[in-house]
Amino acid sequence: MPATESSTPAEGISDGTAGHWIVRQSHDGGSAWTTSDNFQYAPGKASARTDLAADGQGTVYAVGRVTKANGATGGWAVRKSENGGAWATVDIQDGTTSGAASYLGAMAAATHPNGSVFVVGALLQKGEAVWTVRRSTNRGATWTTVDATSPKQGSARAEAIAVDSTGIIYVAGYANSFWVVRRSAGGGAAGTWVPVETAMRYAAARGVTTVRRSDNLPDDVYVAGYALENPSNVGHWLVRKAEAGGTSFVFTDDYLMVAGLPAAADAITHDAAGNLFATGYARDTAGTLHWITRKLAAP
Repeated sequence: MPATESSTPAEGISDGTAGHWIVRQSHDGGSAWTTSDNFQYAPGKASARTDLAADGQGTVYAVGRVTKANGATGGWAVRKSENGGAWATVDIQDGTTSGAASYLGAMAAATHPNGSVFVVGALLQKGEAVWTVRRSTNRGATWTTVDATSPKQGSARAEAIAVDSTGIIYVAGYANSFWVVRRSAGGGAAGTWVPVETAMRYAAARGVTTVRRSDNLPDDVYVAGYALENPSNVGHWLVRKAEAGGTSFVFTDDYLMVAGLPAAADAITHDAAGNLFATGYARDTAGTLHWITRKLAAP
């Protein structure tokens, strides 16, 4: 993975010894909140949630990274709650005590109109982190790996996932320091995943979203992340776009708050009107780190 100040998104709270995986819930539109899940996979060992997804039928999935009792870190974990009920762990995969641990774990989740739920991240194979997509077709009861890819050397990790209005699935991340986007137009089944873009050395795609068009074509695809000018230079905040589900991406944003100081986009989303919002960080002339949100207005 390229050098960067950007960190893995994780939600938790420490008890003074190790982090807890936390999910909080509101029943009144956000006025009041309660903790619905306070979780450690192994007592006294850190766990952190990285993403949430809901299926529209009252089931919520939380994904993240856990540490096992033997000290292996970067464990892949998925938990599920149905209709506001108790949370249960529905998928757990091993981490490691090796240096690859920092790249492992479940990073993001999404649900599909066909009823499937997908979780993306990285699992360990032959000592390296491997880009991994896992799918459940029965609301989390069982899981299979439907995409696993890695470069000839180095690590690979899927960072984000989006499903467009036609059911095409896009996954963004990195492989051996390259920005990578892969997709499935076959409902996410094994064998239907193909590369869409591999670009820019010393880079990583961190977020992906799709925006519905008015002409019944597949959605426009936006991918956000960062790339370094060279191995020792600063990172640029980047957003790239492919129209109508195409494979030809162009830059729509290349941002630095101050020339020569780093910036990176960590996530991207859109609203019902088609406005795009990318969020991340940038440093100012004093070197102070700022939370940044940038908007691209709908055409």
